[in-house]
Amino acid sequence: MKVSVVGTGYVGLVSGTCLAEKGHHVTCVDIDQNKVDQINQGIPPIYEAGLEDMLKANVGTRLIATTDLRSAVMDSAISLIAVGTPFRGDEIDLTFIKTVAYQIGEVLRDKADYHVVVVKSTVVPGTTDEVVLSILVLGGIDEQSLSVLRELYGVFEGVDQLETNCKTAEMIKYTANSLLATMISFANEVGNLSAAIEGVDVVEVMRGVHLDKRLTPILPSGERVVPNFTTYIQAGCGFGGSCFPKDVKALNAYGAQKGLPMQLLNAVINVNALQYKQVMDRLYKHFANLDAVRVAVLGLAFKPGTDDMRESPAIPILHELLTGSAKVKAFDPVAMHEAQKLFRDQPIQYCDTLAETIQDVDVILLLTRWEDFKVLPELLNNMKQSPLVIDGRRLLSKTDIENYEGIGLSTVLPSI
Repeated sequence: MKVSVVGTGYVGLVSGTCLAEKGHHVTCVDIDQNKVDQINQGIPPIYEAGLEDMLKANVGTRLIATTDLRSAVMDSAISLIAVGTPFRGDEIDLTFIKTVAYQIGEVLRDKADYHVVVVKSTVVPGTTDEVVLSILVLGGIDEQSLSVLRELYGVFEGVDQLETNCKTAEMIKYTANSLLATMISFANEVGNLSAAIEGVDVVEVMRGVHLDKRLTPILPSGERVVPNFTTYIQAGCGFGGSCFPKDVKALNAYGAQKGLPMQLLNAVINVNALQYKQVMDRLYKHFANLDAVRVAVLGLAFKPGTDDMRESPAIPILHELLTGSAKVKAFDPVAMHEAQKLFRDQPIQYCDTLAETIQDVDVILLLTRWEDFKVLPELLNNMKQSPLVIDGRRLLSKTDIENYEGIGLSTVLPSI
C-alpha cells in the first residue's frame, strides 16, 4: 500500500519507517527541507533505538521524504497526520492539525480515487469528527475506511485490532497515556513516603508489591511473567516526554470543559511537577548552597533509548544547579545536542564519556535509566575519593556505592 505520513517527528518518522519496514511504500512529508534531505540520506533527525538502521534499509526504495504534500497525497491511498498538538494552558493547540487538514482537503478536491485520512496525532475526543472532517469537507468514516486501515495494519502479525468510532479511539489514546502516568505518580508518592520512614526502601516495597500474581502472573510451568507495564510502578524523579505531561494536562482540561473536573489526573500532574525536587532535596542535605559545588549530571533525555528532552526532569534540575552557581558537567549517550540547544551559552561542560564526566566532582546526579550507567560502581571503585551519588532512577544497587542517596530510600538506618 502507498502511504503518506505528514510530519517527521518522533511519531511520524518512526511510524513511517516501521510501515516501510513491513512492506508498505511510504512518503514522509515535512515543511523543513533540511529534515527531508537528512531522511533521504538515511540520517534520522531524531534518535530512537534501532531507527537509523531501519531507515537506511528502506530509504530510497520503500521510503522517501519530500516537502511536496500534494504529490504525496495524490500518489497514496492513505494519509497519516502526525503533527504536533502542544498543550497551551487550557487546551491542546490544533493549529498544525487544522493546517494539514486544509492542505490535504485542497488536494483531495482534485483527486478522483478514494483516500483515507487518519489523525495519528494525539487529540481530544471529537477532533477527527468535528474539526478535521469538517475542514476536509469529505467523508466518510465507514466500512471502506476501516477496510483500508485493516490493510495498513494487517502487516503487523499477532497484534490485536480494535475497531471503534473516532471519538472512542481518541479517548483510548488519552486514557492509556494517563493510566501509565498515574502509575508513575502513584509510585513516586509511595517512594516519597517510604523515604520518610526509618528503614524503608521503596525498591523493596515495590519488589513485594510486584509479587502479586495479578501484576506478575505465574504460569503452570512455574515461570513468572513480568509484564512491561510494571516498569511504570517504580519510583523515580518524574515522567517527561512529549506525551504524558501534555496528554494528562489535556485530558484534565477537557474534563473541566465538560463540567467534570478530573481530580485524580490533576493530582498526577501536581505530583510529577514537584518530583524533581526529591533529587535537589537530597543534594541540599549535603551542601548548604550550590556555589562552586562540582556536579556531574548523568542522563539528559526523559527516558533511555531516545534523545527527546521534552519535559525531562533534567531541565529544572539543570536550571536550579546553574542558578545556584554549581559547576556542572553533563553526559548523555545521545541527547547532549538537545541540551546544548536548550541551554545555549550556559556554563555546562559536556563530556564525551561517562568516566570523564565523573572525574573531580563532589556529587553525581543520575537522572536517566541508561544501561550504560550500570558500570558506575565499578568506575567509582577505582577512584581515590568517591563522590556522593544521588540515584534519581534507582538504577544502581545501594550496596555497591559508598556514598549513596536514592529516591524513595530512607537514609536513617534502623537501630538493631
